[in-house]
Amino acid sequence: MTRARKQRIAYLYRMINQNFEQLSALLNQKEDEPASEEKETKKKDPRKPKRPACGYAFFTQAQMEAAKEELGVNPRMSSVITLCAKKWKSLTPKQKEPYEKMARESKEQYYKKLKIYEQIIKEEKEQDTGESSKSVNQENNANKVATTTKHVTFMDNSNVENNSDNDIEDSSEEE
Repeated sequence: MTRARKQRIAYLYRMINQNFEQLSALLNQKEDEPASEEKETKKKDPRKPKRPACGYAFFTQAQMEAAKEELGVNPRMSSVITLCAKKWKSLTPKQKEPYEKMARESKEQYYKKLKIYEQIIKEEKEQDTGESSKSVNQENNANKVATTTKHVTFMDNSNVENNSDNDIEDSSEEE
């Protein structure tokens, strides 16, 4: 290897190390930043109804114990689910129908509960905005009264009367 080639490799090695150190510093800096800047997850409302289960979920729930017994003592849950999935795939549409019917009923109940939930949320928002808008209206009315009072006070001010008297005197002097 020539001397120029060795120098070039050494130079590239130093540059790579500098870049690595800079990137490491940036990475460490980001890790040191407080967690409050991370995206906050939206908290779920515990009153909101759960989404309905599908036919497969009802089938799996019904077949879980039988699948566990079929696999033996303390089977892995992944094995149980795999067995249930194979059984589900082997079912005919007619055999799946009772589970699909349960899923449809569950879906109907879910949408009924969801409508009720949405009404409750809407009413709560209206109450919140109603109270806040009432307080804003009260503040606006108070400001109007204060403004009107200031205006009336200004009109009753004796300076205004004096100015009007001066205007009259000035007009008489001109004649």
